[in-house]
Amino acid sequence: LIETILACDRSSDDTKAGRLQETIQPIPIAKAEAPKLGEPGNRPLHACFVDDEAELAHLYQMQLRTLIQTGTCKISCVTSGQACLDLLNAEPDVSVVIADLNMPKMDGYELLEILQRQFPRVKLLVCSAYSDSAHIQRALAAGARKYYCKPLQIKEIEKELVSMAGSWGVTPRDEI
Repeated sequence: LIETILACDRSSDDTKAGRLQETIQPIPIAKAEAPKLGEPGNRPLHACFVDDEAELAHLYQMQLRTLIQTGTCKISCVTSGQACLDLLNAEPDVSVVIADLNMPKMDGYELLEILQRQFPRVKLLVCSAYSDSAHIQRALAAGARKYYCKPLQIKEIEKELVSMAGSWGVTPRDEI
């Protein structure tokens, strides 16, 4: 069976401006036994990375591939706050958002506030290069449950996602 995850990729349509465009591209992952979504204990935790630097979000996704391959997590990457809101409206199984703070158009603070109002069940984490206490306190006040400083130690996020998945009732498969 094949399960797909979402990935961010560079679009060649906007190379003139040198901007990254978000494109969703399925990446097939072969599995011996795919979990049946909706069955308790078998539905992977769905986390979404929001970072205007698509390469970073994609790198995080690749570094978390063990969680994806074991069926513990499904990871999506988007490059803007609006794309995150669109994803949550399209895929109601997203239960964790890991957002950058410094993004154009809609910054991470605004995104956190909107998510708190419109999607109160979604757990919010922040991953930012800002390391001063003012930014940390503001993000926590806006609804973030944890704040991680860049450069990100991916093991910290991995631990948090595994912990959340455990409370979610996900049972990872040992063999792929």
